[in-house]
Amino acid sequence: MRLRSWPQAHASLPGMTDSQQFRADGHAAIDWAADYLEGVRDLPVMSTVAPGDIRAQLPAAPPEQAEPFADVLADLDRVLLPGFTHWNHPRFFAYFSITGSQPGILAELLTATLNVNGMLWRTSPAVTELEQLTLSWMCQLLGFPETWHGHIEDSASTSTLAALCAARSALPDRRVVVASEHAHSSIDRACRILGLELRHTPVDDAFRMRVDGLDLSDACAVVAAVGTTSTTSVDPVPQIADAAAASGAWLHIDAAYSGSARVCRKPCAPAQKLQRELVRQCEGATELHPRREIGPSAGGRQDVVGAGVLVGFGLAREQRV
Repeated sequence: MRLRSWPQAHASLPGMTDSQQFRADGHAAIDWAADYLEGVRDLPVMSTVAPGDIRAQLPAAPPEQAEPFADVLADLDRVLLPGFTHWNHPRFFAYFSITGSQPGILAELLTATLNVNGMLWRTSPAVTELEQLTLSWMCQLLGFPETWHGHIEDSASTSTLAALCAARSALPDRRVVVASEHAHSSIDRACRILGLELRHTPVDDAFRMRVDGLDLSDACAVVAAVGTTSTTSVDPVPQIADAAAASGAWLHIDAAYSGSARVCRKPCAPAQKLQRELVRQCEGATELHPRREIGPSAGGRQDVVGAGVLVGFGLAREQRV
């Protein structure tokens, strides 16, 4: 489905400077994005192409010369668009909701323009301080203590890997991670990468982790979900937290799906109870490891003293891959 017939005026014209061409192409790209968002409901939710259809319409070898941007947009409409599953379609109910929005799209444009690298404070002070402030806002919205701080990773999968790596470092003699059979696949992947054994626990009729008989004696970490990808079920976090505290295991709360519900002005009773339990269980935690999550601060200490709690929330660009 072609959303717009792109005029030749958007093609490169003799005498145009690079800046002029960039402005013209940029306006065309924003027009395409706006038309797509307005018309996505009229597109099929899922692609109906056969395997290989998209690649067959593209050059087999890299082009010798660049194309005008108008031709790229035309290929986007004609070749690529029929091959997309539209996650922001109003009738898309699979997996989890996306975080695409008009402000987010514009923010991505500015981020790509600046192309900053925030490895250290001195490489881009604004990046570091904006990240710290954003996570401080997050703590305030969620009602967490001011002593907590966070770190933004590039994806939830990377965050999971960092969390379990921290747990393995904290408890090197324990090589087991316990999670629900409905835990996200990133848990499985992280365990394989880190050489940890993943032990799945059964669920109840509401697809929540069962805590009766939960054995964490040999676990370096237990993963509780606040919103599973499969059914949006919420594990009994307070009971799991008690079991983790009793055994000394790390508690990783995967709240990427539903944790943001805590931001609601009038949260439901379960959300309020979860927040109270998280704060209570974290009082004895001593370390936050770098990840895209929120947890208690250790006053800048870099050594791992004991068990802790890490909470993962879906932030600006939450995409699992």
